Amino acid sequence: MTLAIFLNLRFYYDGTGYTADESYFMFWMTFTEHFSRVIFCVPVLETKEARGKFPVDLLNGRIEVCHLPFYRRSVFLYAAFPLYAVKMKRIFRENISDWNLVGAVIPNALGQLFLRLAEKEGRPSFGYIRGNVRKTVKSEYEKKGALKLPANAFAWWLERQAKNLFGTRPTFVVGRELFDLYGRRGNRSIYEIYPVCTGYGPDTALRHEEGSKRHIYSKPDALPERGPRAVTFIGRLSREKGVSYLIDAVQLLLEEGDDIRLNIVGSGDEEAFLRQKAARQGLEGKVRFLGYIPYGDERIFHLYRDSLACVLPSVTEGFPKVILEAMANRTPVIATAVGGVPAVITDGLNGILVPPADSGALARAIIRLHGSPGLRARLVENGLETAGKLSGGRQRDYIAGILKSRYGF
Repeated sequence: MTLAIFLNLRFYYDGTGYTADESYFMFWMTFTEHFSRVIFCVPVLETKEARGKFPVDLLNGRIEVCHLPFYRRSVFLYAAFPLYAVKMKRIFRENISDWNLVGAVIPNALGQLFLRLAEKEGRPSFGYIRGNVRKTVKSEYEKKGALKLPANAFAWWLERQAKNLFGTRPTFVVGRELFDLYGRRGNRSIYEIYPVCTGYGPDTALRHEEGSKRHIYSKPDALPERGPRAVTFIGRLSREKGVSYLIDAVQLLLEEGDDIRLNIVGSGDEEAFLRQKAARQGLEGKVRFLGYIPYGDERIFHLYRDSLACVLPSVTEGFPKVILEAMANRTPVIATAVGGVPAVITDGLNGILVPPADSGALARAIIRLHGSPGLRARLVENGLETAGKLSGGRQRDYIAGILKSRYGF
């Protein structure tokens, strides 16, 4: 059985191998547990340099890449969509005879076209929605002047078209917010899932290598003491992630005499603005920009271990995978109550929830956690259990089970 899936993710091919801009393709690689082949249908740029941050392991031929026309940003895709659609249809027809099941990330327009072509050819198919397109566009175009209105209108149209695709086709949505948005009319073909946290079973604590030693943090009271109060943000530096509010929270704490440091891991369109903001507010030495660090790098494990909390101050989200990664690394989580986050985090049980766009609330949550060792221990223990329940393998098997039941594989 062959699964072909369209991902709204750019690949780069240097003549010997592939790299990608984001890592979420790795979850779909694990579907080789249920399919003999998995084919990534993605826009590919052939280049002499390995430009992506993540190498793509083809698993000795069990993973294949179907080259689609390359586009650097979605706005370029939509500006020339008729041309892309013609090329997509040709590629689809050339390959459909080898595909048993077709999936696509939507509401991306090419993903929607992919599913419509599958339906026309009588191929079983499913959709996958990982973000709120209207909220994302609203955040990105908030200060774009004349572009704001057409961008928001187009996002609304994409969402509406995606809803028209559902029918009886299984569609998996990430987090409670998207489930409520797309499944609120009682559509039983909509299934709620969560982002994956691979490598952690329900009874397994994080293990990682440091030199020749293997460190195992298996008990809450075995965690090292936090030094100066350090909190860490890990994610894309874009407006909807709300990092500006976290910087303001750090300033509030410093003004109150608290010794605090903020580690910011990631890169993105808002990085220059955030650096300038920290400098204007006199936070050099207190706010550290560490750039992009891939998960699995020793530096990430050290940051988790040495941080009082991993803080996610997002204004809008589906459900950030970093929450589960932090939990699996036995680091308490402070997050805004947006998107699918409240469906996973119960305040005071396995994390701390605060309202979005509220620097004061973020500052109070940090104080609350620092002042209560018992709370910290409870969040660590329950967070690890949560990460185990939402492991990548369980999410994969849940999706595969529904598809097999629906289509009789």
